Amino acid sequence: MGGAQPAGTPRPAGTAAPPADELRWRFDPISGQRATAELGQSRCESLAAALLAAPWARTVVCDVTAVRIPTLATVNVLARLRLTARRLGRGFRLDGVQPRLSLVLELTGLAGVLATDSVPAEPVAAGSALEERREAEQREQPVGVQEVVDLDDPAF
Repeated sequence: MGGAQPAGTPRPAGTAAPPADELRWRFDPISGQRATAELGQSRCESLAAALLAAPWARTVVCDVTAVRIPTLATVNVLARLRLTARRLGRGFRLDGVQPRLSLVLELTGLAGVLATDSVPAEPVAAGSALEERREAEQREQPVGVQEVVDLDDPAF
């Protein structure tokens, strides 16, 4: 299960402390557990509780270094965690993305949605219930199409 890193946790030598407005969240992979909707829901509830306990946190930094063999269930839970953070008006980004997870995110089309440690994620306005949405593309008008009228048709 994932969890917020307590403030008093000692850091390895040579690593910088995260900015004061970031909540570090360690993501443990789902391997060995049967992926269920309840499992994903419980992780989202844990993140929501951690965010409510940390009103100073503007961005969730989800540490995914433990994800060695990513599955679609893993990607599903990560997307749900991001949605939970955004619903509470917080930004969300991944840290420690391994090449395999990066590839799965690209293949599922979520690489742009789940920002990695190289791309900062801006939080939404505090208290906003709005979510990002994509606009549908406009359809191209058919070119060179002519309507054929049958003169024997009684409608004309």
